[in-house]
Amino acid sequence: MNSYGIMRHNSGLPGGPLLCRKKKLKKAVTFCFLQRLYIMRPNNNGEGRYTPMKKRIIALACLAAICLGVAQSPIAHAAVSTAASKPPAVRWLNTDAITLSISFSSGTAYCSGIIEAYSNTKKIEATFQLLKKNASGGFSAEYTWPKVTVNGDYLTWSGSRPVSKGVYRLQVTAVVTNKNNVSETIVTYCEKEYK
Repeated sequence: MNSYGIMRHNSGLPGGPLLCRKKKLKKAVTFCFLQRLYIMRPNNNGEGRYTPMKKRIIALACLAAICLGVAQSPIAHAAVSTAASKPPAVRWLNTDAITLSISFSSGTAYCSGIIEAYSNTKKIEATFQLLKKNASGGFSAEYTWPKVTVNGDYLTWSGSRPVSKGVYRLQVTAVVTNKNNVSETIVTYCEKEYK
C-alpha cells in the first residue's frame, strides 16, 4: 500500500491492475491517471523508479527531427514531383525556351511556335507537325510543314490547317547548333481539343 491508500497487485507487468479502497477512490483515480503519464523503469539497484513521460516525448521528438532531416536531403527532393498544372523545368544545352500554341476557329487549327536559343547559337532548324489522336489513344500525323531554318538564336513560326473535331498535338523537332558546332535535338509538343 502506498501513500495514496492504493494497494498494488503485482501482475508481472509495469502498471498492472490496481486495487483501491472505496474511501480513497478519488485519490486512486488521480493516481491511475498520473501513473499513465509515467513509465516504470528499474534503476541500478533493481528498484523501480518513475521517469516522466515528458522525457520520452522529448526523445521521440528528437528522433522524429533526425528522421525528417534525412528525408529532406537533396536525394529526397529529386523525387518530389511538381504541381500537376506545370511540367518540370527542362534545361537544354543550347536552347533557352520553346513556346508552342494551337487554337481553333471555324474548322481551322492555327498553330505557332517560338524557339529561343542562347546567344552563342549559330543555327536553328525546326520541323512542325500537326498530329491527331486516333481511336487507339495514339497520335497519327495529319500534316507536316516544311523545315524552317534560321541562322541565329531566335525562330518564330506560324501555320494553319483545316481540321475536324478531336484532340490535336502540335509537335516540333528542333535541331539547335551553337558556334562550336555542338548540336542538340529537341522534340516537344502541346495538345488541345477541338470540340
